[in-house]
Amino acid sequence: MFEGATWTLFSDGNASFDAVVTSSDDDDAWIIHHADLLDRNQAVMASVVNVNPWPDNPHKFAQNMPDHRQRYRFTAQGRFDPGLFAQVVFMSMTYSC
Repeated sequence: MFEGATWTLFSDGNASFDAVVTSSDDDDAWIIHHADLLDRNQAVMASVVNVNPWPDNPHKFAQNMPDHRQRYRFTAQGRFDPGLFAQVVFMSMTYSC
């Protein structure tokens, strides 16, 4: 994942992710297992839910990367409880490639 990867949260409970990713292997994938919303004490309040959820995990986001020589734009759309918006200070993301 290259510098500049960004989650953007909106007061209506929508969230968007935008990044550029690559891998050293063909037929790989970048997977965000969950993106957590944290308060000022860095306590987890909730996780962003994928608007196109995976059957095994509604918090998972993925970008396939068939060719290791290419960079891929990883965009995703999510939702969260809009009542939490004013309390979100940090985000934490668990991911793998």
